[in-house]
Amino acid sequence: MKGKFQLTLLIAVFFASGFSALVYQVAWQRILTLYYSVENISTTLIVSVYMLGLGIGAVAGGYLSEKIKNRIALYFIIELLIGLFGYISIPFLEFLGKHTAGSSYLISFLLMFTFLCIPTLLMGMTLPLLTKIFSRFLNSFFNTVSYLYYINTLGAAIGAVITSYLFISFWGLDTSIYIAAGMNILIALCILTCSGLNNTVSDTPLYVAPTPDTAAKKIFSRTRLIYIVVFITGFIAIGYEIIWFRVIGTLVKASAYSFSSVLFVYLLGIALGSLYMKRYLVRNAVLHKRSVFAGLQVIISLYVLISVTAYYYCVNNITLFWWLNNISFNSFLHPAITPPIFNSPSTFVKWLFPIIDIIAWPLVFIFVPALCMGAGFPLIASMAYRPGKEGNTVGTVYFFNVLGNVGGGLLTGLLFLQVLGSERTLLLFSLVGLLFIFLYRGRFFPKLAYRTVFFIITVVLGIVFFPARHQLYSTTHPKQFDVNGEKIINEGLDGVVVSYAGDKYLVTYINGISNGGRPGQPFYYKTFLAMSYKKEMKNILVIGFGTGSMVEALLQQDPKPNITLVELSSTLIDNLEQVKDVRPILHDSNVKLVYADGRKFLYNSKEKYDAVFVDPLRSSTSFSNNLYSKQFFTMVSDHLRDDGVFLVWSDETRVTPKTVCSVFPHVNNHGLFCIASKSPLIEDTDHKYRLLNSMPEYTHSLLKIDSALRTYKHREAFLSEHISHPINEDYKPRCEYYLGIMD
Repeated sequence: MKGKFQLTLLIAVFFASGFSALVYQVAWQRILTLYYSVENISTTLIVSVYMLGLGIGAVAGGYLSEKIKNRIALYFIIELLIGLFGYISIPFLEFLGKHTAGSSYLISFLLMFTFLCIPTLLMGMTLPLLTKIFSRFLNSFFNTVSYLYYINTLGAAIGAVITSYLFISFWGLDTSIYIAAGMNILIALCILTCSGLNNTVSDTPLYVAPTPDTAAKKIFSRTRLIYIVVFITGFIAIGYEIIWFRVIGTLVKASAYSFSSVLFVYLLGIALGSLYMKRYLVRNAVLHKRSVFAGLQVIISLYVLISVTAYYYCVNNITLFWWLNNISFNSFLHPAITPPIFNSPSTFVKWLFPIIDIIAWPLVFIFVPALCMGAGFPLIASMAYRPGKEGNTVGTVYFFNVLGNVGGGLLTGLLFLQVLGSERTLLLFSLVGLLFIFLYRGRFFPKLAYRTVFFIITVVLGIVFFPARHQLYSTTHPKQFDVNGEKIINEGLDGVVVSYAGDKYLVTYINGISNGGRPGQPFYYKTFLAMSYKKEMKNILVIGFGTGSMVEALLQQDPKPNITLVELSSTLIDNLEQVKDVRPILHDSNVKLVYADGRKFLYNSKEKYDAVFVDPLRSSTSFSNNLYSKQFFTMVSDHLRDDGVFLVWSDETRVTPKTVCSVFPHVNNHGLFCIASKSPLIEDTDHKYRLLNSMPEYTHSLLKIDSALRTYKHREAFLSEHISHPINEDYKPRCEYYLGIMD
């Protein structure tokens, strides 16, 4: 009875271990971008380093599980060390960041590996180690791998969603990490109570009954083909995941909650797939495992081909998917928590869907493939199994799977999406996955000729009907501008940019988020207003180009100032280079364009500016807090001259202005933007009106805006009114994870 309780406790511990691991992953990856930028290359490197550490840890864990007798003690040490590292991780990362922030990609990679290698290596060791421990009690290698993979991945899935929706939203990144560290310490203490299990563990190899897989297994083992298969499936799986993140991100406005929501559905599918396969093979013990595994890969490919094609054609026509797509795209917040509306069924759906779409879209695109992926891992591990080498087998298979993940992540994120685009990359991965039909020996296609015909027909249909490059994103974006204007679509390393350029307007979306617009009278006005507080601006920093209105307004000053324009998205600039009204702004001799993360640029700059203008995307989008936190505003202050002017736009009117007020002693809050300085703000009215009249075609509307915004709140009045509201800090991204501040 005691032994059964200890086994149950160990299972609960492994669930909690998966939970805490995802808390770390979500929080650490978010914090690392503070120092090593949100550029696509940097974020890809962060994920790759994290996964590579897990893979190396799996190999090490597999090796040690075969060599060390007291495996419970080793598991105790691993969880204890993870918890202790969690407690010191923030000061450790702050030390690295303070001395190395803004480093080159190579140096950043080495530093990120320095930080992540210890905890990820330890985390990767746990699955092969637990497999070795449990296989002696379950008396089945396959059942052990399947069940443990299910338990740990289920914990990770729940950890992913709880971290974002609860821990970070209400307590911040730092507290989330401390919670995870506390969990690991508690886990370690629970493991101590299971030490008696060591006395019941035998190292006698498990008996493996002959099955139809025996010949296939010998072939795989002899030629090492099985590890090539694992690498390929891991490569394709992470490639799918990256593209799913991008497609779903355009629908849910790159919400800070989208990463954890997609990860939750993905991991939940993997967990349930692993559990189902365990139960399925118990009922069908004579099945050919190689054929089942190959069939799962074919199902994944077919589902991707069919689901994406069906989505494309349904949204292009007046269907339910078209309606739901528009509801998602036209909502700014995801999830959008608002009071319920019960006027009619349609209004109720319009209220409900923006709340649940952040889970609904991943369920549509990801859940079924994830089920098959989860079912495939214990199958492929069991085919690689060597009697008496349970931990080593799992560790090696996991390593090659992760190695495929790393390769697929790097090539997909840094090459395929830019060269082929999302659509053609999905098609390529699907067609490669279809090749597994030739390893299938099931009842549906018993003969090679049947499988060949099936493959050829599917390839032809896929090439003919699957959406071509840019068509998928053309479908997700609104159609109201299609008739009178030109649609320009570019997909690059940093995302998808869609611009609608007409004779009298320009509308641009970056990853589904509206970005500026022309004519941009509100942008002209706030720029002119900021310029009125300092008559001579010779050296100006602008972070975020938008559609160029702010830079265009700055160039109205006589003489023209020198403008350093820092823009993260080269894809945006590629789009706008094709717009005749914007091209002259980009090529003005007084504008110096720098492609960089705004925060990283300031880390590497020693320049002092007369003015800094920051006009990033919405404060509720992923990574926006890097440009809205108190620490970032402090960096801006350090790069301003004593009488310099700072302007920041914000769609959020409480937390962001209060954060500006926490850094600058002089602030004028105009609602959707703030103007701040280290010196008193004294408006030169004559200079302002000269600027407002410098663009005659817009003077009337600019004067109307001036009349409407003439009343503003000074810093002291604003602070007294909003004294109870928090501020954004690097570790407390209140606006980005906005659920914690919703009234």
